[in-house]
Amino acid sequence: MDARPPDDYFLGLVVLDTNDQIQDGQQRLATTLLFASSIFSEIEDAKASGPHDSQIANDAMAAVVPALRQNPSVPLRISPQDQEVLLNRAGIRGDSLESSKRLVAARSRLSSHLKADLQSRPSPDARLARLKQWGTFLRQEAYVVVLRVRARDAHNIFETLNTRGVRLSNGDLVKSHLISRATDTGLAILKWNEVIGALKDSSGRYEDDLESFLLHYFGSRYGRTTKAEFFTDYRTAIANTDALAALEELIENAKLYRGLADPGDSSALWDQIGPGTQQAIELLNGLGLKQLRYLLLAVMRDLAGKKPTKSGRNRQRSAVLKITAWSMRGLVDDRTGGGDAERAYIRGALGIQSRTITTVPQLKSHFVDTEMLTLSDAQFLARFQRFPFDRPTSHKRARAVLYALEYQKIANKSGLKPRDTLTVEHVLPRSPAEGQWTAFTAEDLPSYTYMLGNLILVDGPSGANDDLANREWAMKKQRIRSFGQQTPLTTEALKRKSWTKAIIERRTSELARLAVKGWSA
Repeated sequence: MDARPPDDYFLGLVVLDTNDQIQDGQQRLATTLLFASSIFSEIEDAKASGPHDSQIANDAMAAVVPALRQNPSVPLRISPQDQEVLLNRAGIRGDSLESSKRLVAARSRLSSHLKADLQSRPSPDARLARLKQWGTFLRQEAYVVVLRVRARDAHNIFETLNTRGVRLSNGDLVKSHLISRATDTGLAILKWNEVIGALKDSSGRYEDDLESFLLHYFGSRYGRTTKAEFFTDYRTAIANTDALAALEELIENAKLYRGLADPGDSSALWDQIGPGTQQAIELLNGLGLKQLRYLLLAVMRDLAGKKPTKSGRNRQRSAVLKITAWSMRGLVDDRTGGGDAERAYIRGALGIQSRTITTVPQLKSHFVDTEMLTLSDAQFLARFQRFPFDRPTSHKRARAVLYALEYQKIANKSGLKPRDTLTVEHVLPRSPAEGQWTAFTAEDLPSYTYMLGNLILVDGPSGANDDLANREWAMKKQRIRSFGQQTPLTTEALKRKSWTKAIIERRTSELARLAVKGWSA
């Protein structure tokens, strides 16, 4: 902050509609209110820190208290989720919406700046005088220009003003556009909030998924676009669609998309589609095959029809499982990823949406025609054994593959299921201690350590990996058994008397054969 506040400061334009809804300027007004709240808190702290001039304290309070009063008839209204949280400075909770969490972060930053500004003023009166100065500045010298227009026009102005400056997110632009076109603005806002609500994760975050959702939804429904071109393309695509109907469609698709983004949190959805589908999506996410969401969204939305029957659900289940199998085959053969794969998935999604693809065999033909599928089992077996699922910097893909192979072994024959507590253990450690694992040379380590056959999933206590660390196989095996029942593939591995290069190679081949069986074309 400067040594003294400026004589005046233009905060910017605030666009209001005739219903006193703030259509542009929420952030600057929210920041100003939070700054007033921080000033109030510092005034209270200064008063409590020692003897002070009550008149200075009262004058400082008078500058900010009116803005902080709780008034049920407050003239301006922001979004329904944030209204209460913003006006109640003590009520911003850690479990509230993402936008509210950002309010918390903004207030913390403002408070830090204010405290830094007050550091050179040790006495209560000196701090109160400075706080009065800032409060007076906010009340008398900081200003905005207010533009009041009809609700429909307000959203158009909001869109125009912002796209000529810093680009808004596609979510902001879609929200503005649909609300501006809706016959019932209030209902449109509620429906948009449903879209957001459907995408929220367990922490209340949604913005990353919102951007991703809009792109995948558009691709599955209308065709390929880019992040930069999305809004123009979307606006054109729905030009003749009622805004409320467009919002309803977004709500429906957002619920499905949430199931793709976090299948573990959407078990009820996957239970409807059928056994194994949740685990299939978890595998695809673990492998980082996010592009498949174009196609999977169309499968979930359109392949079973508007009123899914049992046969329709079976068709969806088969499609999800086969897409996973074909994608695993394509991954190890370097056929996934990039623009060609994206275009292939989008064309498949549009085929399902337009009903030119109505069966799983037709979908398979699409994968073959677009060269996204390795049909040869021998080729898949060879490529799978050599594919670098595990990396020194990330074990996410290796864990996902091991988890999926364990699930195939378990099926419905056991009550034991792979859990989130499972951790990837490198039996041959990445950095053996001197004098240990002497059957392996330094040249062996880079290749054998990261082979899939050297990895097992361990179900143990927190810190199990650190506990096992560089132990030799006999000690490591004994320690893992002490953790209790393990998954089938790990249980089989624990039967090995030794752990050699030949064992790792043989086990890698065994896992590859299991992959060929589980992910058949």
